[in-house]
Amino acid sequence: MTALDVHVDHHRDRYLETLRRLCRIPSVTAHNQAVPEAVGYLTSLLRELGAQVQLRQPTGAPPLIIGTLPGASARTLLLYNHYDVVPAEPLDAWTSPPFAAEIVDGRLIARGASDNKGELAARLCAVDTCRAVHGGTLPLTIKFVLDGEEELGSPHLRDTVLANRDLLRADAALGEGGGRDDLGRPTISLGCRGRILFEMERAGARQTFHSSLTSVVPNPAWDIVRAFAGMKGPDERVMIDGFYDDALGPTEAELRLLDDLRFDAEALKRRLGLGRLTLGVDGRDAIRRLLFEPTLEISGLGAGRTFDGSRGMPRRAVGVVRFGLVPHQDPAKMERLLRRHLDAHGFGGITLRPLSERYPGKVPLVHPMVDAIARTGREVYGRAPAIYPVAPWIGAPYHELADPLGIPLINAGMGSAESQFHAPDESIRVEDYYAGIKFTARLYGELAGVI
Repeated sequence: MTALDVHVDHHRDRYLETLRRLCRIPSVTAHNQAVPEAVGYLTSLLRELGAQVQLRQPTGAPPLIIGTLPGASARTLLLYNHYDVVPAEPLDAWTSPPFAAEIVDGRLIARGASDNKGELAARLCAVDTCRAVHGGTLPLTIKFVLDGEEELGSPHLRDTVLANRDLLRADAALGEGGGRDDLGRPTISLGCRGRILFEMERAGARQTFHSSLTSVVPNPAWDIVRAFAGMKGPDERVMIDGFYDDALGPTEAELRLLDDLRFDAEALKRRLGLGRLTLGVDGRDAIRRLLFEPTLEISGLGAGRTFDGSRGMPRRAVGVVRFGLVPHQDPAKMERLLRRHLDAHGFGGITLRPLSERYPGKVPLVHPMVDAIARTGREVYGRAPAIYPVAPWIGAPYHELADPLGIPLINAGMGSAESQFHAPDESIRVEDYYAGIKFTARLYGELAGVI
């Protein structure tokens, strides 16, 4: 055990209480619940650690909290986390109240316990540990960037970062998210997928009409259905010209990583009640599709009585299409490609409205941060981390944070396969939380020499 490990073990109760207090604050941004309380608590924790704290608050949005802690080295590590959480409903599905932060069978149960307050609290406690063990100093300068609207897609983050680049200047960033896989291995993700959703609307008759007129009156639902049908073939290939042009494929080294990743197709089929997966994929091919294959899916379709209560035949129809993007694909370009595709196939009457977007991004496998994080993971967890060159989930702020600052961003979280992110009974294993503090405290020292 290192001196850092010993210190964490001696302060387990205090560090756990830090997390429990944070989890008891119902900081649901969408409801504007307790955001000032969360900001106040986190600001006080940062100042107790010796940080200079500044708030940047766009109009109508919760503040971005920025806490700077000078270190022995001017090399600067930016830590991105968020203090907002998704709503806890349905409340009757929880076995413990979502904001009571009760500990049951070694797990702390609370909304936000894993996403993302457990990791945030662990990183703060890791600073306390480093300063205590190293005579009040940190091995490098650390900047906390705490987002209050990540669960809403961080709509103000990029503009706030662009307006505060000097304040946020850093050499590298650690993002939030991830954790142990179902084999108990820590995971590292070097990138994430992106997305953009579009609402497609086709207007029809001005008023409700009787079904006897369907031989001569167009049904707008058919335009939406036919437009969907022309976007993707039975082989799952997207048929929109230019869709794949910018998609960044995997390197040979990244493909070799797939042999070490785990995908249990049978367990997934059982959980979802499915007889087969898309194209019957399994094993390595399934992982390759999850990480590297851009997608296009129907995520909504509505027309008629069950959609808007209209009697007779539909007067309007709406479909929602979701583009799943891989690094180098641009959500804004996808709108132009889709509009051109619809017009070229006779669907000029369908209007498009973007609903939400997130950009993809990644860090090269050869970046020295990767080896430093993997080495630290082996030391703390006793096993080699699983490395995802691109994670199948969405949300790391490459476009909003890393790209404007021109720095690499890697995700290394501390949840687990049983954490129930965004679901009732979200939780974090208490021992995983302590291990996360030890991992992060060591990582500060490891990264001081490589960023």
